[in-house]
Amino acid sequence: MTTTIPGLDNARVVVVLFTLEGCSACAEFKPRFRRLAEAYSQYMPIIMADANDPRFTGLADRLQVREVPATFALRRPSGALRILGNVPDTHVRHLLDIAAHEALYGR
Repeated sequence: MTTTIPGLDNARVVVVLFTLEGCSACAEFKPRFRRLAEAYSQYMPIIMADANDPRFTGLADRLQVREVPATFALRRPSGALRILGNVPDTHVRHLLDIAAHEALYGR
């Protein structure tokens, strides 16, 4: 199964945060993630997606999202980096730093 996110086919790196409605950890993490990600959005697409949204369920399945919040940096051609759970801001910044560097300069 191929998952296509319209408009992102040519992006070298895409960051996706999967959450679920009603998830208390997601509700706590989302505003922090949004604040941190804002500074990186000029370098790469950043998507906040409900894991049950039909537009993203194929991608969530392919990435084997089994817990939320789950943050992925999808990198071409080198694969995905991920962090799972309501992690400290330093972990999120580290993932975003790596993703932005690859988006700008390649691997």
